[in-house]
Amino acid sequence: MLPYYRKDMAAGTLTQQAAQELLECFWIKPNEMILLDDREHATYRGGYPNGWNLVVGGMTPEGTDGTNELSYMCLQAFEDVRLFQPNFGVRTFGGSPERFLARAWEVIALGAGVPQVFNDEVVIDALVRSGLPLEEARDYTPTGCVEHATPKAWIRGNGGWVNLAKAVEFALHNGRCALTGAQVGPRTGEIEEFTTYEAFETAVKQQLAYEIEQMVVENNLVDRIHAELVPELLISLLIHDCVANGKSAAGGGARLQLHQPHVHRRGDHGRLPRPPYESWCMTSGASAWQTCERPWRPISRGVSRCVRCWSTGRPSSATTTITSTASWWRSSASSPRK
Repeated sequence: MLPYYRKDMAAGTLTQQAAQELLECFWIKPNEMILLDDREHATYRGGYPNGWNLVVGGMTPEGTDGTNELSYMCLQAFEDVRLFQPNFGVRTFGGSPERFLARAWEVIALGAGVPQVFNDEVVIDALVRSGLPLEEARDYTPTGCVEHATPKAWIRGNGGWVNLAKAVEFALHNGRCALTGAQVGPRTGEIEEFTTYEAFETAVKQQLAYEIEQMVVENNLVDRIHAELVPELLISLLIHDCVANGKSAAGGGARLQLHQPHVHRRGDHGRLPRPPYESWCMTSGASAWQTCERPWRPISRGVSRCVRCWSTGRPSSATTTITSTASWWRSSASSPRK
C-alpha cells in the first residue's frame, strides 16, 4: 500500500485523515468473511476468522529498517477498530525505532493480545538455516498464526502439533495417557525403573521422537491430498517458479518447500531439575509421584501444587520439586479440581 499512499499524498489527492479512514474501512472488510466450521472446530480454533495476515516493521531485504508511516497508521487502525482480522503483527529487530516499539507496546497494553510480536533475528536465522538466501529470508511475513513464508517459498504448517508436555507425561506413565489410560506412546519403562536423570530424559526423548514421526506421516498425507484435491492455484500464481514449473505450490512447484511443526508447552517450568529429580527418584520412588496424582489447586503466578501436600503452609520436601515442576504438563486430573 505504501507506494500508492505516498503517490496520492504527493499529488495532493489524499489527506492523512482520509487515508486513515480508508485504512480502517479496510480493517473491517476481512471480518465480513468467515469460515463455515462446525461448533467443535470453531471452539477449538477460537472463532470463525479466515486468518488474513498483516505485518509491519522489521528489516527490508537489504537489512535496513522497514518501519514507515503506514506502520504507525496500522497500529492506530487496530486501536480504533479493535477487530481481530486482519491477524496483525509487528516485526522487530535491534534496529527498530524506539518510537515504533513504544507505540506497539501501547497498543498491546489495550489487552487484546494484538499485535503479535516477531523477532527478526530469530526468524531470519531459522529461515537461512533452512536453506533460504539471506535477502529472501529478510522479506518473510507471517502467513498463519506461527508460520513464516516468503514469496519464493511454500512454507506452512499442516498440523500435527507436537505436545512437549505430553511427551513428559508419556515418559512418566510408560507411554500411557494419564487421562484415559490408553497406550498411546511407546513403552519406555515404568517410573519406578528410572533411577537416574539420564534414564528419565532418554524416555522423554523417545516419546518425543515417536510424536515427531507421527507428525511427519500426517504432514505427508496432507501434502498429497492437497496436491491432488486442493491445488491452491491462486496462491500458486503469487509464489515464484510455480508457473515456470507447471505445478501448484502444494504440488511441489515452489522453489523451496518447507513445513513448520507446531510445538506446544505450558508455563515456564520447561525442565525438571536434575539433582532434585535424582534425589526424589532414589529416596521417594513412585510414592512421591502418586502424591502428585492427587487434586491440584492453583496458586500465585499460575503454578499449581497438590492440595494434600500442604500442612503448615509449606509443601513437604519430597513433593515440592515434583509438584511445582510437573504442574506445567499436567493439564487436568482424573479427580475434580477444587
